[in-house]
Amino acid sequence: MNGFQAEKECFRRVHRLGAACECPGVRPVRSGTGFIMSLFMLCLLLLGTVSDAGASTVQQDPAASSLEPRNLQFSRISQREGLSQNSVNAIAQDRRGYIWIGTQEGLNRFDGNEMAVFEHDPFDAASLSSDWVWALLVDRGGDLWVGTDGGGLNRHDPEKNGFVRYQHEDGNPDSLGGNRVRTIIQDSKGNYWIGMDGSGVDRFDAET
Repeated sequence: MNGFQAEKECFRRVHRLGAACECPGVRPVRSGTGFIMSLFMLCLLLLGTVSDAGASTVQQDPAASSLEPRNLQFSRISQREGLSQNSVNAIAQDRRGYIWIGTQEGLNRFDGNEMAVFEHDPFDAASLSSDWVWALLVDRGGDLWVGTDGGGLNRHDPEKNGFVRYQHEDGNPDSLGGNRVRTIIQDSKGNYWIGMDGSGVDRFDAET
């Protein structure tokens, strides 16, 4: 209640009980013990109401609620679940929902339940060119590109479930500048930019 209402209530109690009012902001009048106790309880009630209102305001504050800890749950995927190796260098997801995971010992394709591992086979030209995978890119057309350490660049062929290799060739200026690929990106014009360890950056036009 405001000051005027508090004063009015105080005087009403004085005339009815013959007691005094000593509430802050209200001029004192003659009092009795009974009224003092009643007034004391009233003040405690008012303080409790203010405290509850303040607590309610804090709980409804969006900034305060955003600071509340969240119990985030994680699932672990390791060699126990079929991963070829635990040193993961790159992750990408293709249009079919497969998760591709590049490690230091092969490329993994995870469908949420099973893991398929792609590794280098020296007797198969359509296999991954190197087991050490550094970079992955799913381009705007849905193709998966794989950058390897020592094996150059690979493009996954989903129809044959194999890979097309793009590697450095001595004496061929149109070939990849080096075989230690670290990063792959695609620009707005569709060109691929391949960053290599010790061999600079190449711009690659897949059509030409």
